[in-house]
Amino acid sequence: GASCAENLFYGPQAITKAGSADGNFEYFLSTSAGLNAHREWLQVVTDRTTELYRIYWTFSSSKNIADRFATAVGVGESVSFRVVVAATGQNYYYSGSWRFSNGASITASKFTATLTSCCFSADDGAWGAGNSIIDGNSMSGVANTGNTFWGIANFDNADGTSCDDVYQNGVLTANTAKVYMYYNTVSVPTAAPTQRSPTMRPSRR
Repeated sequence: GASCAENLFYGPQAITKAGSADGNFEYFLSTSAGLNAHREWLQVVTDRTTELYRIYWTFSSSKNIADRFATAVGVGESVSFRVVVAATGQNYYYSGSWRFSNGASITASKFTATLTSCCFSADDGAWGAGNSIIDGNSMSGVANTGNTFWGIANFDNADGTSCDDVYQNGVLTANTAKVYMYYNTVSVPTAAPTQRSPTMRPSRR
């Protein structure tokens, strides 16, 4: 949409698919979501009417949302991504370091705000998947991923002219984006479950 970083309002009020609970902001980041430690995000990318694809994010460690952004902006978050195209069911897999934007000036204290405020990022921001470095604070943001970027971003530009753009595998395919982010507090298993042999032969019916 028109706001994904520098013009993105944020605060503790609840959020729905229509935006902030008070109805004032279609694009909004709720700082009351993701307070528990988690390792998974789900990103659903639409053209405002139809789902185009979804991205499953799996982080290398559990953190709450405040620490997640502080680490991403400071040094980068290691993430494995799975992209699923809605129309075909095709899967794409990537692994990268998500920075959001190394110029965002986001610290954990931003998530203690008691009132709705603007603006979430001081400079740029990227929400999406790809290989290598995913950093909104670069005009070469797509190229830095080896032209594998999926998602939306303000790549060293302005929200109003960038956040509507939808990228699919490094290619700009639409400019009518609306994206939904979900945080999952269920931990990802660190190892495959133990497989045990059945204790008796199942009966046939």
